[in-house]
Amino acid sequence: MSNRVEIIMPDAGPLISLAMAGELDTLRKVKRPIRIVDQVLYEVTKSNAYPGAKEVKAFVDAHPESILVTKTNVGRLAAMERARDPNAKQRGLGDAAIAEFMRRLDEFAASDAPVWLVYEDGDITKIRITHARPVHLVGTREFLLGLEGQR
Repeated sequence: MSNRVEIIMPDAGPLISLAMAGELDTLRKVKRPIRIVDQVLYEVTKSNAYPGAKEVKAFVDAHPESILVTKTNVGRLAAMERARDPNAKQRGLGDAAIAEFMRRLDEFAASDAPVWLVYEDGDITKIRITHARPVHLVGTREFLLGLEGQR
């Protein structure tokens, strides 16, 4: 794995799967920062009743140097709405934040390095990605198999 690759998890699936398997710490083996989308993180961790929510929150809080929460306009506006009305119905905002992130990828990612976009939700494959840099869609399983090969 190149030291220059950017790793992005815009989808909640990989975080939840790793949390449920007790393997979130595997992400630290990458030795590269991993970006996650703010609204997606909120949706994963907003209720301790959600599978893996406590584990994901604790992991992200414990590793701010390696898990970078990327702020989006969608996430910022959603947080403002929640502050105004904690019972506000917020549907589809995770997907909207992911779409914003993908449109603004070149702003969010730190360099012109290739991107590994780690996902589980098949809808990610429907997003049109047009950037100067190479963007590779990598499923959670393939991501983990790649890490295993790095031992």
